[in-house]
Amino acid sequence: MPDTKQPQEKRPVGRPADVGGKRVQVYLDAKSLAIAAKLGNGNGNVSDGIRQALKQAAER
Repeated sequence: MPDTKQPQEKRPVGRPADVGGKRVQVYLDAKSLAIAAKLGNGNGNVSDGIRQALKQAAER
């Protein structure tokens, strides 16, 4: 019997293409890391958490 399953769409891997900018490395203490992970849309994305914190700081 032939395989009738449709191939699943592949999810993108790696950094989002639309971010733009430059790759940097940061060193965070455990508390800051936990806060950044929590800010990252609740999904544990530390990079997104850092972007959110910077955006909030810029809006002040």
